[in-house]
Amino acid sequence: MKKFMNNCIHSFITFLSLAYMYIIQTSVDIFLCKGQNDGTKNLEQAPHITCFEGSWWIMFPFSVIYFLLFGLGAAVFFIYSGIRYRAVKLSGDNDFIQRFKFLFTKFKPRYFYYESIITVRKLVFSVLYVFLAPLQVIALGFILIFISFVIHMQLVPYSKKMHNLIEYVTLVATLFTLFLGVVFFYDVSMLVLAVLWDIRTRKKKEEKKIKEKLEEIKNSIATNGGTDSKVSEQMMETVVFGLDVDELDDDQNTTDLTSSTTNKKETINDVFSNLFSLERRKKKAKKIKDTGTKFKNKLKTKTTSASNGGGEDFSSTNADLMIEMDVTSSSTMSVENNTKAEVTPNLFQ
Repeated sequence: MKKFMNNCIHSFITFLSLAYMYIIQTSVDIFLCKGQNDGTKNLEQAPHITCFEGSWWIMFPFSVIYFLLFGLGAAVFFIYSGIRYRAVKLSGDNDFIQRFKFLFTKFKPRYFYYESIITVRKLVFSVLYVFLAPLQVIALGFILIFISFVIHMQLVPYSKKMHNLIEYVTLVATLFTLFLGVVFFYDVSMLVLAVLWDIRTRKKKEEKKIKEKLEEIKNSIATNGGTDSKVSEQMMETVVFGLDVDELDDDQNTTDLTSSTTNKKETINDVFSNLFSLERRKKKAKKIKDTGTKFKNKLKTKTTSASNGGGEDFSSTNADLMIEMDVTSSSTMSVENNTKAEVTPNLFQ
């Protein structure tokens, strides 16, 4: 008789543990009311019943008792059983172990209390489902399940590997379901995902286009032997500014393009000045040449003024200016000789 009683209690505990989520949700369904156009609220499960009126108040006390007895009562009972389990096990009370073994024996000995954690998780999730808005339920439920997943990864409480694996899969599937609930709850989320996907697709297309243009540049530089820096500049502009290569073959089109894209070319020239020493030397030579031209014009102006009766002796000034001009001429010739001898480096080899 005692064995039969132990088996009956064990079966009831097993049923209560497995059906706990359904029991909680059923007991709180009376609070799930949906607003109507006339200002009243009706039960979602029974639209013909008006909340907080008539028959609703008849069901209300039974629902509260049901929730307190099988909801909070079961959670408190499982927690209390977990607290007693270790002491009873040491005392050797086989009747208690036979009645409640479903709650404890499936876990490792040091994690015998884990069923209480699962019960509290089910209770909190059911209460969130009733008293919060759908999106809040999804967000908080996602956080709750994620915390449970982290705890399970840290403890690995089940005594059998298969049970741990099943728990892993269940929690991950729940997280994935809640995530999809957040994504598809509002159309805005789908719109954002569509925009992100479009940006990613466009970026891939642009990368493919740039790769093709760079291949054309490589082939063009290989054809010209890597000696024509203008070809390099023009082909670089085709990549950066999206120009057609055929348009650059025409001198007139190139001239018009130069006048309309001055700022763009300045940027390209800056890039080349940092990449190629040849371009840096060209810029330096141009600067020296401009300085020499300025001094030459200044010398010519002062000489003309002196010849018109100014009476001033500009011999020292003329000598200084001539020295500057000699330096400019020699530097310019040196740079031009280096320019002819130097070959533009090929970046694509």
